[in-house]
Amino acid sequence: MLETNVIIFQSCAIVVIMLVAALGGWIPYMFSNNKKFDSIMSNLNCASGGVLMGVALLHIFPETGETLNEKAGGFPLSYCVTFIGIMLMVVMLKIGHNHQHGEHGCDVHSQNAIKFVQEGDVVGECECDHDHSHVEPPKKKWQAVIMLMIGLFIHDVSEGFALGFTQELMPGVYLFCAIILHKWCDVTCQVICGIREGLTKRENIYTMIPLVLASPVAEFIAFMIVLNTDNAGESTGLKITEDLFMSFACGTFLAICFVEIIGQEFNSEDKKKVFVKASYLLGGFAIVAISSIVEVVTESEE
Repeated sequence: MLETNVIIFQSCAIVVIMLVAALGGWIPYMFSNNKKFDSIMSNLNCASGGVLMGVALLHIFPETGETLNEKAGGFPLSYCVTFIGIMLMVVMLKIGHNHQHGEHGCDVHSQNAIKFVQEGDVVGECECDHDHSHVEPPKKKWQAVIMLMIGLFIHDVSEGFALGFTQELMPGVYLFCAIILHKWCDVTCQVICGIREGLTKRENIYTMIPLVLASPVAEFIAFMIVLNTDNAGESTGLKITEDLFMSFACGTFLAICFVEIIGQEFNSEDKKKVFVKASYLLGGFAIVAISSIVEVVTESEE
């Protein structure tokens, strides 16, 4: 039987992840006129990348796969699953990002797209006889939008299942923190991709709904399986399933960090900006590393 604090945590995590994801979808529309928008989002993105890296390398990778590898005769099958997660995410993200990027992977100000979408949603078709100066609407290209959405959706589902199958509080908290710190950015990138490709606000909402719901729904399903499994903590099948999703999520975390964050954010000739972004990345990693040390020291004292 799961501890009460784990049940409460899982229930709250489902709601919080959904709210954070929805907020990420509205960020490009709410703060697009802020001159420091790109810089703030970029630095936060790097910090979340450091957290992703820390959770993947310090928690998931070394602690996952024991049951799975044992049942595979000692073969490190969990490492293979992690590799599959990395390769699948790299392929999906690169296909999804076949559109042109600015310095920042989620750069907004290099385009007139948001201005067009905001005006188009309000003004609609103009039936006046006099001339107007309109922003030229971007030509809609659904391929980049759909492929990026599929790649992020696969990642979100895997991390949702991984969190839902977690039966201990602290490992769940670390994974939860990694999810919410980058969840907003996933949806923000998806929405900005849609804006660049000429989607209206309504069409963008349709594309962000699967990403908003993917992790919470997957977590809920996994959590219900755990709750309805007798002696869930001792179930071999459940442990193998948890190892599979955790290993796959580890691979997607690493791919997101290297391809979507480091690969895009560090694409700059300004050495000062690169140094600042590297500091945020290391800071995010340091938070996880320090918390890991504190956890080990606390457990040893007990």
